[in-house]
Amino acid sequence: MRVITVFFLICLAASAAAQVTYEGCRDFRGILVASVLQPNLGDVAMATYAPNGWPVILYDPAVLSWMAPQTRLFFYAHECGHHALAHSIRNVPFAAEQEADCFGIRELMRNGRLRRSDLPVIQADIVRFGRGDWTHLPGPQRAINLTQCPGLP
Repeated sequence: MRVITVFFLICLAASAAAQVTYEGCRDFRGILVASVLQPNLGDVAMATYAPNGWPVILYDPAVLSWMAPQTRLFFYAHECGHHALAHSIRNVPFAAEQEADCFGIRELMRNGRLRRSDLPVIQADIVRFGRGDWTHLPGPQRAINLTQCPGLP
């Protein structure tokens, strides 16, 4: 098991170093979050944990390929929000997605990585998601909600 964990961490470090992502993501404990390419994930990205408990964001390059750069950055910040807001230990499944959306937009705008003029680009990509699921609002409603996040600069 120890060999598998060490191998996983080496792969994790190598793939994270090769990727361009929203830098500085830390979880609720202050631990730096790695970004890991995960082909065939079947979703844009996912906040999860490595076998040793370290936080990671898995992302699927095929799904991200049709999105604008602003949207790709937003989804990374959204997944970072899941880690930063401790969603893995809080029981708020539906609220967690809205919280993560607002965290992502607020943080990116606050630190100058996005401007208000980028919101329509992100919203246009999100609208393409369609009906949503039990935790995600349908694309059009989710896109509208981005402009309603409290504390937007």
